[in-house]
Amino acid sequence: MDETNRLQESRRIALPLAIVIGIILLISMVIIFGVLNKKSPPPGSQTREKVILNLPRLTADYSIVYGERTDHIYINLINEPYDQNYQKAIKWLKDQGADIEELNIQVTPEQALDN
Repeated sequence: MDETNRLQESRRIALPLAIVIGIILLISMVIIFGVLNKKSPPPGSQTREKVILNLPRLTADYSIVYGERTDHIYINLINEPYDQNYQKAIKWLKDQGADIEELNIQVTPEQALDN
């Protein structure tokens, strides 16, 4: 009779234990699936916000600042040749990982690029 009691006790414990283990495995699989399918940004890219945190950028030829009220990035061309200095500013932004198409860029002076 003692062996029968142990068998019944084992059965009574086995089912809840199997359910708990199944739930733990299911949760683990969901977490692993979520981590594996998480879309990461392309290598070398940064979010717009991270680029903004690197501003202002001040050089002898140009400056790049963020206008919080207007939500624009301002490239201020200080010296000629404006085209070359504009390209330097754009290169710096790209080197920071910026997607130029996502930024609201305003260039000053406006006539600097009207060649």
